[in-house]
Amino acid sequence: MRYPSTVATTMTMTLDATVKRLANHRLVDGILLMGTTGTDALMPDSDYDVLLVLDVATAPVRMVNTWVDGRLTEVYCTTARAIRRITDSGRTWPGQSEEAAIVRWLQAGRMVFDRAGTLVQAQQRAHVEAPQPVPEVPELYGVWQKIGYNLAQIQRYLTSDDPATREVVDWRLLYSVDEVKQAYFLVRQVPWRGEKQAIRYLKAHDSDFLDTFRRCIAETHRDRKVALYAQLARKALEPVGEVWQRGSTVAVPGPGFGAIDESPSHTTVESALNVWRALIGEWNP
Repeated sequence: MRYPSTVATTMTMTLDATVKRLANHRLVDGILLMGTTGTDALMPDSDYDVLLVLDVATAPVRMVNTWVDGRLTEVYCTTARAIRRITDSGRTWPGQSEEAAIVRWLQAGRMVFDRAGTLVQAQQRAHVEAPQPVPEVPELYGVWQKIGYNLAQIQRYLTSDDPATREVVDWRLLYSVDEVKQAYFLVRQVPWRGEKQAIRYLKAHDSDFLDTFRRCIAETHRDRKVALYAQLARKALEPVGEVWQRGSTVAVPGPGFGAIDESPSHTTVESALNVWRALIGEWNP
């Protein structure tokens, strides 16, 4: 099976020419350039990041990866209605949500086309309200639970005498280290703005974490790499508590697997733990 793609006809077109061509289409309501796109700060190795606002009820496409003027280009697609919903509500969006990302893009981006004034109004509201992305408690708890689980599993696999099981450690570390990096910023309520900004932030605010992260991704000895990963996990989660340890019980509240419509709409961590304690006879409500 071959998934479809098409030739990037914009490969040899300038950014300005591409913007002009998009703006000529009746469904395009606005175009916002993000990051260094279209600025003097653009580097030879920089890519293009574009927010494309469509005047439709439902966006027919979510994202386009293409090439413009020889540069890898990411086009994030949304609707004018979604932009208004996000900026008119006055609410604070969770830091890792797409809504919070759009607010940050509106605050820092450069509007180059705005057919009906949607982006101008949205940027004004984004700057006035300046909602700070705050992670919700369930989101933080989920990160804490998952990193603790990953660390426990990796350490368990490391003690195995089976070569294939020990190799699983290498596979799990590929995504576990990246998740710890993301968690570091989430629990500190620092908006994620990409790897380059993350490196700059850590250089300025936590060189110890950055140094440990660099040593971890460069380490080739499995046992030492796991030890460095454990350090990263503990450091990343410091603001929300210690990594849960061997011998602890952790419960995740929410609908049961395959039972979204059957479970209570709201449960807490404590109530989820109490359910388990009651089931095994530790607790009598």
